[in-house]
Amino acid sequence: MLKRKLRLPLFRNRLPGSRQKFDRFVRGRFLGVGAKASGLPYNRYAVMVGGRMRAAARNRLRRVLTETIRKEEVTGGGHDICVFVKSGAMSERRVEGSMREELRALLGRATR
Repeated sequence: MLKRKLRLPLFRNRLPGSRQKFDRFVRGRFLGVGAKASGLPYNRYAVMVGGRMRAAARNRLRRVLTETIRKEEVTGGGHDICVFVKSGAMSERRVEGSMREELRALLGRATR
């Protein structure tokens, strides 16, 4: 109990729940020098998938959506893109297909 009490103040300024995870994901991977070094656009983008899917399906879906964003060359628009996928009753393939179309439409509109 004492250890837990001592640790509490360290996390006071963190965002709660999924916002905390999302914030860490956006800050960590696709920003600044790291983005430039790995050939990604300077824009921030993050793809988060809901937790009820199997881990393999979730990772594959995240990878597909990230690739779609990367292919669409959003660098000219200067937009921050955040995609949240809630894994309700939809199958992962249906989510993948519909999200891919949505992203193409959205990013096509954003870059013009």
